[in-house]
Amino acid sequence: MSALGQAGLLARRALLEGLRTPESSIPTLLIPLFFLVVNVGQAGKIFPSSSTGFLEGQTYAAFQLPSSLLLGASFGTAALYLVEDIEGGYFDKLRAAPVSRGALVLGRLLAEALKSVVITAVLVLLALPLGSTIASGPLGFVLLLALTALWAVVFAGFMQLIALKTRSRGGD
Repeated sequence: MSALGQAGLLARRALLEGLRTPESSIPTLLIPLFFLVVNVGQAGKIFPSSSTGFLEGQTYAAFQLPSSLLLGASFGTAALYLVEDIEGGYFDKLRAAPVSRGALVLGRLLAEALKSVVITAVLVLLALPLGSTIASGPLGFVLLLALTALWAVVFAGFMQLIALKTRSRGGD
């Protein structure tokens, strides 16, 4: 099996791992949604789109949405699960198996990208009733999904690097 195929299988494992522990995945959606709703509700009154120059005709929801998306993408759990694998000994078993070393890391990053795409889509759909629009249409929406997924992969990659270097949760 190719390294990319191995990474795909490990990504599937990482996604199932996240589904089995919803307490680690649910805050990834709820916290950015909370800040989006609270900030739009309060700051939207302070900065009405009709009299606020920097909004350029958009609602405050359109201004706040990107930071909520980046917050959601930055909640990656790849490094947390990686450290659990390291501490539990499973990572050593994977390293002893005929699995590409790159696939061990890439699999979790692919899972983070897919989770980020889902979270981004949900947040954007929930922001539409708050007055947010996607002026660039469907292509802009796809680009937004791709850029947010890229941010999630880069951020999770840094966290995985730290996890691989320290081999510890840090607080234990």
